[in-house]
Amino acid sequence: MINNFFKTTFFDHPNENNMTYFQHLIFSLGFSFQFSIASFYAFIHAFFPNTCTTSSYDYSKLIYDTIERKKLEIAKKNNC
Repeated sequence: MINNFFKTTFFDHPNENNMTYFQHLIFSLGFSFQFSIASFYAFIHAFFPNTCTTSSYDYSKLIYDTIERKKLEIAKKNNC
């Protein structure tokens, strides 16, 4: 039971995405960092609307593009 919980909690999702736990950790922490920066810019933009006018879009696109590149990378690995 504990082994199943440990496996499900830490390994199933990364394995479904062809990553190890630590690869997924680094990948996700990168998003956490990007979301933190985007949040800061959105906060500034809320008070000063003429600043950071495209930052929400820019960071959304950056994160989307990163995920799409990762999907392509995984697909290429699976086709070999």
